[in-house]
Order: sequence, then structure tokens, then C-alpha cells
Amino acid sequence: MIGCVCLKCRTQSDHVTREELPDLNCEYCGELLQVSQGEEKYRNYYYVCPNPKCSRRWKLADLLPRWDELFPYSGLAADQDIIR
Repeated sequence: MIGCVCLKCRTQSDHVTREELPDLNCEYCGELLQVSQGEEKYRNYYYVCPNPKCSRRWKLADLLPRWDELFPYSGLAADQDIIR
């Protein structure tokens, strides 16, 4: 899950969809990266280089700061974080 929050009011939060992720180019070969979701249980987002000679991939969660490091509590949670 990737969340976003309004930087002006810091209270409106929502989930970021795959379509809202920015287009990025591979820093090694320059190809336009593709966004995919992993096969693991929680299906993390990855940027993947489609160039077969490069084939690098970056897990987006490893590149972004933890939600609570930058923003106050907002109630936004991933489905797996909700205690039922």
C-alpha cells in the first residue's frame, strides 16, 4: 500500500493507485520503467526495467519513508493492518 496526504492541510489522506505513480526511466539504461506488483502475500509495488539486458527492479516500499515518519496519524491503513 502506498498512501498520500495533502501537504497543505496534512489531514486528507488516501491510497495511491498504480495509475497515479509517476513515470520513471531506468537510471542505468534509460528505458521507461514498468510498474508491477510482486507475487508475495501483500503484493508490493515495483518499478521494473523491461530491457532484457538490464532487468533491474526496485521495490517502491524500500525507497519511500514510513508514513508515520513524516505525517501525523490519519487513520489510513492497509487491509492487513486492520485488526478484525
